[in-house]
Amino acid sequence: MTPDDMDDPDLAVAGPLMSAIANQPATGIQLFRGARATPAAVAAMQRGSVVTLPLSSFASSSRIGIDFAHDPTQGGLNPGAKQRIPDDATIPVLYILGRGARAGNIAHDVGEFVTTGDFRIAAQVAVWGDGTHVVFLRQITPIEGTT
Repeated sequence: MTPDDMDDPDLAVAGPLMSAIANQPATGIQLFRGARATPAAVAAMQRGSVVTLPLSSFASSSRIGIDFAHDPTQGGLNPGAKQRIPDDATIPVLYILGRGARAGNIAHDVGEFVTTGDFRIAAQVAVWGDGTHVVFLRQITPIEGTT
């Protein structure tokens, strides 16, 4: 981030937020993120491959992750989600982030965490009967902190 970026309100907030996340202690719990993926993206989800996530929200509740995987708009409460999801992203995916990731708890009442960085797919263990693909992630290059 350069001084010129500080004129962009999104970047002005993102820098301090990302630094705060990076300086969090490693999580002691698993975190869950529900998403929709295209068939090509799911086919690329192989053990050992690396996924880079922008600033992304995870939940401490697997139920919340599962719900978002099946309905990203959450019954219309998150209408902008539909605009960001490609039409061919039809496969529900539940990402399970292993303990030890750098993530900031931004909503203590619902256990919402945010993180970013590179993540290795540790395993794609199962496809549940409802079609949900379950993918285990390990954070390998968390964002850098400014202690």
